Amino acid sequence: MFRSVSGTCDPGLRYVWDRRWRDHLLRLADFRDQVGPVPWNSALTKVDDTDRVVVDLLMKGDLAP
Repeated sequence: MFRSVSGTCDPGLRYVWDRRWRDHLLRLADFRDQVGPVPWNSALTKVDDTDRVVVDLLMKGDLAP
């Protein structure tokens, strides 16, 4: 999720990106810092295609509750 959000920034639309994603990215960065690099990187190695699909759906706003 962190990579997806940070990768959505278009330099020409920085203001729009900041309004939509900045707070979310800051929360994810804070969570990453609290968890620490070893467990964070370990978790990244366990990400699979299902996780990527869920993140894509979340990013698009298509994930129904």
